[in-house]
Amino acid sequence: MKVGYARVSTFEQDLDLQMDALEKEGCDRIFCDQGESGAKASRPEWDNCLDHLRKGDTLVIWKLDRASRSTKHLREGSKCHPTLNLPDSAALALCLLASHR
Repeated sequence: MKVGYARVSTFEQDLDLQMDALEKEGCDRIFCDQGESGAKASRPEWDNCLDHLRKGDTLVIWKLDRASRSTKHLREGSKCHPTLNLPDSAALALCLLASHR
């Protein structure tokens, strides 16, 4: 299953570009946070997205900074989350859409 995640930091920002890309990629389910900083370790829909992921799923995001402010922050957060801390390192794929351009 392809699971998408989109985020903007303020309510004034628009999710349309990210949503269009996730839909075009064929995501089966899309989670969105609006008005949530990427610096936060916990965001409502990000947490729901991670809870939804299962072995073999692909997490699809527009750019890495939509999930986290830094690679270090993302790695630290993934160690605390049971879905991302799977023993099989190939159990979860990550698709960055902005890298396809």
